[in-house]
Amino acid sequence: MLKYGLALALVFSSSVQANEACINEHFESRVGESLSYNLTVSNMTAQGVRRLEKRESGEFLFRQSAKILIASIEESSLFTVSTGNVMPQRYEREQKGLGAKRTRIDYSSNVAVVVRKKKESRYELPARFQDPQTSVLALQAYLNCGAASPIELNVAGAKGYQKYTYSRVSTAQSTETFKGLPLEYWERNKNGVKEVFGFIPDKNYLLASFVQDKEGEINRLELVSLPQ
Repeated sequence: MLKYGLALALVFSSSVQANEACINEHFESRVGESLSYNLTVSNMTAQGVRRLEKRESGEFLFRQSAKILIASIEESSLFTVSTGNVMPQRYEREQKGLGAKRTRIDYSSNVAVVVRKKKESRYELPARFQDPQTSVLALQAYLNCGAASPIELNVAGAKGYQKYTYSRVSTAQSTETFKGLPLEYWERNKNGVKEVFGFIPDKNYLLASFVQDKEGEINRLELVSLPQ
């Protein structure tokens, strides 16, 4: 019995280490990747760019930007990857031009410090969480490393955190492809908002499309081309 227990513990430990290594390798392979997307927001079209960088300190920096008519939006997430977990450090979102505003969230010591509209607020964080951008990055990594449906993630935003459940869409769109590569769809529903993510499994679950249905208002994001 002792030998069986020891063998089981060794197998479990090996599995955990393999998963941690997979997630670390997933992010390392994406460093320097710059992806262009076409966007449709409130019936207006735009172009956006998503890019992942890595600092000398070991932290990852993910940037996303888009320009729509007389306004532009820039988002960034600073995070680390440790023991198979994606750990947000700071999230920033700034809208310039029409409707200018800025939000910053610092995550430390299980507390989120939010500065929004020049006012500061705080709230307690759950043990594991993602910011509004790393939620998708973490989902991609977990799927690439073998996670199965459903997947639950706590997403910590400007007004607190919410638990989201991501489920795989079974057969409705299973025959769709991007540049000849099969797509895999996942969705989440919360407070009347349905969001569907289209990933390319053969490209480490690269994000190919995103559709948000907010009470009939449709916003879209579509990948322009595969990275070189």
